Amino acid sequence: MMTKRLRRAALYLGLVSAGLVGILCISRSAVAQQSRSSYSIFRLNSDGNEGYRHTFRIVRTCNLAPGSVQFSTFSGSALSGIDFSPYTATRTFKNRQNEDVVYVDSRPDINNEGTERFNVSISKVNNTDTITTASTFGQISNEFPPGSQQPDFKLDFYRQDNIYWKSGNAPGRSNLGKSKGNCTWYASGRAKQWGRNAANVDKLNGFARDWGIKAKSNKLRTSTNPEPGAIAHWNYGHVAIVERVDGNSIWISESSYSTIPGPSDFLFKYRNISLNSSSKPNLYIMP
Repeated sequence: MMTKRLRRAALYLGLVSAGLVGILCISRSAVAQQSRSSYSIFRLNSDGNEGYRHTFRIVRTCNLAPGSVQFSTFSGSALSGIDFSPYTATRTFKNRQNEDVVYVDSRPDINNEGTERFNVSISKVNNTDTITTASTFGQISNEFPPGSQQPDFKLDFYRQDNIYWKSGNAPGRSNLGKSKGNCTWYASGRAKQWGRNAANVDKLNGFARDWGIKAKSNKLRTSTNPEPGAIAHWNYGHVAIVERVDGNSIWISESSYSTIPGPSDFLFKYRNISLNSSSKPNLYIMP
């Protein structure tokens, strides 16, 4: 027969044993939890006019060992392959990397479709991972000046008759690498498409920041008041074309060069600028 002392000892050992099992289970659970990565997708600079590069951010928590997640775009009211470029890819995270930025390019068109949405989502590659926020969306504004003639990049204004194209400083040419656009190439071609004097347009060459000085040294007409078809010039080094003057604002069309993929690297887009804002052009050139 077990004495009271032995029964107490047995009970104590049982409790200790159960405790050890509990600790072991908790430890195993914690290890399993730590082996997972949790992914979420968020809007970053995800809204913009047609032709804009929309950006999204994928955030990873918990386990920060090397891992990956699948990113995909889907049609909404904006159609894949028409209003935006479809993009599906496995996004790889390095050791201790906790976020990744993904770009989706919308496409310019001549249809006034209002504001449209496209959808993006992430899905797990590793079955042990979890997805906390699986999807979000981007918005395309489709703003463009009514009645404007869409640029046609197949025309010689943007190719053989363009000094920037001939010098290799146009999209797809040797000096621009993978950049999508170039403001000087575009403004030179678009001004000619508007019917500006081709010989005078070609006097505006070199860096965009110098166009104001070159316009005045070549006695081209300049003004601080905009007019349709004029070249808009910013002293910091950018040029565009005035498409429409609309009361206290102007519509411009523009291209932009950047060696870094992002919102500053695009082939073409429209933009509305208030003439009361600090971002308005410094000068207008009428070659």
